[in-house]
Amino acid sequence: MQAFPPRRLIPESTFMNFYHLLAIRARTAILGCCLLSLFAAPVASAAGVPVAECKPGQMPNEEWQTAFNLAQEAFAARAEHAVGALPAREPIHAAIGCFREALRLAPERFDVRIGLLHALLFEGEYAARSKNDRKQAFLEGRDLFEDTLDLLSRLAGMDFRKLKPEQVNQAMASFEEARPIFFLGALHWGLWADYFGTIAAVRAGVAKKIRVLAETTLAVTPDVDGGGAHRLMGRLHFLTPRIPFVTSWVDRKRSLIELEKALLLGPADPLNLAFLAEAVAEIGHDRARAKQLLLTAVSTMPRLESWVEDMSAIEEAKKIRRELKL
Repeated sequence: MQAFPPRRLIPESTFMNFYHLLAIRARTAILGCCLLSLFAAPVASAAGVPVAECKPGQMPNEEWQTAFNLAQEAFAARAEHAVGALPAREPIHAAIGCFREALRLAPERFDVRIGLLHALLFEGEYAARSKNDRKQAFLEGRDLFEDTLDLLSRLAGMDFRKLKPEQVNQAMASFEEARPIFFLGALHWGLWADYFGTIAAVRAGVAKKIRVLAETTLAVTPDVDGGGAHRLMGRLHFLTPRIPFVTSWVDRKRSLIELEKALLLGPADPLNLAFLAEAVAEIGHDRARAKQLLLTAVSTMPRLESWVEDMSAIEEAKKIRRELKL
C-alpha cells in the first residue's frame, strides 16, 4: 500500500489517497495463484439467472414485502454466472430496482434501507462497468445513508450527528435493526470521495466523517461484516499520515490491535489476513509472520455466499504480497 511522507501543512485533500483503501469491504480468497482466471462462480441452474422485475410506481403500498422479498432473492443470486470477480449485471440491477420500490412503499423500514445500501455498494464496487455508474451508485448510497440518519433523528427526537459513539449506541437500543447503517455509511462516504474527487471531499469534510463513523461503528456493531468495524479502524490508523495538530490521534500500534481483533472475528476472511499481514510487516517488522498470514490468505477457498466479493479481494491480497515481496 502507499506510504505517506510527512508534510508540514497537509489539508484534508491529502486523505484522498486512501479513502478507497479504507472502504474496501474486506472479503477475499483464492483458489490458487495460477488458476484464478479459470474459475467462475457456480450457478443454480442452466436456465440462467432468474431476474424479478419491480416496475417503479406500479405496486400497491401493501406490497412492499413482496418487493423486498424479490430484492433479497435477486441480491442472493448476485454471484450467479459471474466470471471470476466480474458479476452478471442483471441480478444486482433487479435487486436495486426492487429495493427502491420497497423503499418507496415503506420509507421507514430500516431493513429495506440497509438492503439497498448493500446492493448499491455491490453495484459500485463490482458490477458497474463505467466510472460514471460507480459514481452514481455511491452518490445514491451516500445520500440514502444521510437520509437514514435524518430518519433516525426524527424518530428518536435527537440529532444523531451530534451524539458521541457511546450515546449513539445507547440510542440505538430502540432501533436494533438499523445498527449496520454506520458501517455501510462509512463505506459509501469513502467510495463517494474516491470517485468524486478531492475538492468535493474537502467541501464535505469526508476525512472527519470517516473517522467519526469508524468510531461509531466500533461502539454500535463491533462484530459487523466479520470484523469489519475493527478492520475499518485498523486501516484508518494504518493509512492516515500522522500530522501534529491535524491527525495527532493516529496510533500505529492501535492499527495492529484492531486488525488482530478483526481476524479473530473473521478468521475465514482472507482480507483480514492480508491487511493484518501488511501491518505486521510494516509496523511490527515481523516478515516471517506476515508471510505466513499472506500464504494463508491466498490459499483460502472463496465462500459461496460471497463469491464475487472474495474473488475480487484476491487481487488485493496478491497485490499486498507483491508489494511486501513475500
